[in-house]
Amino acid sequence: MTGMPPEQQDAHDTASDESLATVADGFRSPGIADTTRSEGVEAGGEWRTDGSWEADAEVGQLVFDDDEPPAIGSTVTVPKNVRIGVAGVVIVAMFFLWRSGGGGDATSGLPGDGGPAAAEADSTAAGTDAGGTEDDFGALERRIGELEAELASAKPPAIAGTAIRRIIVPADARFVSLGNQGLAVIGPFGGYAAIDPATNAVVAATQAANGATRVMRTPSAVWITNRNDDQIVRVDAVANAVVSVFEFPGPDGVAKLGDTLVVASSDERFVARLDPASGQILDRVEVPGTPGDVWISGDERWIWIGLVDTGEVVKVDAEMFVVVERVTVGAGPVDLEGDGGILWVTNNIEQTVVGVDMETNVVGSSFLVSGEPTASAVYRNDLWVSLTAAGELVQLDLVTGAVLSRTPLGSSSRGGPTGMAVGAGSLWIAMQGERSVVRVTIDD
Repeated sequence: MTGMPPEQQDAHDTASDESLATVADGFRSPGIADTTRSEGVEAGGEWRTDGSWEADAEVGQLVFDDDEPPAIGSTVTVPKNVRIGVAGVVIVAMFFLWRSGGGGDATSGLPGDGGPAAAEADSTAAGTDAGGTEDDFGALERRIGELEAELASAKPPAIAGTAIRRIIVPADARFVSLGNQGLAVIGPFGGYAAIDPATNAVVAATQAANGATRVMRTPSAVWITNRNDDQIVRVDAVANAVVSVFEFPGPDGVAKLGDTLVVASSDERFVARLDPASGQILDRVEVPGTPGDVWISGDERWIWIGLVDTGEVVKVDAEMFVVVERVTVGAGPVDLEGDGGILWVTNNIEQTVVGVDMETNVVGSSFLVSGEPTASAVYRNDLWVSLTAAGELVQLDLVTGAVLSRTPLGSSSRGGPTGMAVGAGSLWIAMQGERSVVRVTIDD
């Protein structure tokens, strides 16, 4: 090919550069002048037999006859430089696809080169790529499983420290009971204390008995059951003095029914209704197990008693004083608490909290906890459980049982968080072995 003068060569290079910029679009950019035609110069075209000049098509431009376009179905000849350009783009694209699939370094041959051996290698590589993709998906699934396991095992948050107040009492604390006049606290060795919820101050303290099982605060008195000495003790909260002691065989749970008391006899397996002035038994009913805690429905129609040795709760008609229902709830029911038509039963041995529908007498919920649950209570529409061995207070969703918070309160060889009560806008927890009561207040 004959060389061009420098000025024509520069113009030709400029036109070629602009034309190459249109390869990705597949069309020649408008407005580019054809600078390759120069009389007597053969570069960029050829002379036809009729004496006319035919310039080479620029990249991205198809060549047709000057007179008419090709008919439908006719063959269109793609110029050589177009074929080379397209082939180059395809090869480059294949190369980068091959490299991204792990096909080797930049000095390796392209897929398909090298004959049958290379074809077999390409096929093997494709199979390896497919297997690699499956392995990648498998690894991703495993990682997702690991993350889900980590999330499930992650400890729920503790409630804010500002919501907790610890009140020191002069004796050990095992059970608490809240009445109109304040909070009553009793320890396992009979030490009694009273707390004013308005000030969190201990306003009374005395040694009420040689031992204590449970405590109940009423508007006019504090009642303490002493199983070890077969006694029911009445303390005047205002005078801070013991005013009466009744003999009763192995008393455990105690509750108020109208103007009378209901007390469970764990030694002789019965539940009795007593005159609080004299201690006389007015009614009694035998139960098929060792009775522990007692709870009375808000309308005072039903008395519920936990049987600690049979894993049941029994339902007693408060007027007829007969057992009308037995419900299996799990091993070791030690605490009963009713709320919204549901009786919540804390099973110390089975380590569950079970919800019983008090109308249908059917277990509707069963939440597994750990750490030796001792008591439960409903506060701020959530279920709270004291875990004595773990030294924790756990907050559960009432519907799903999901753990919403887990707060360490402390534990010792003598115990940890035990009895609970709700009132005065707070949740109260007795800390056995700690000589204290924890007050939890959750603001709206």
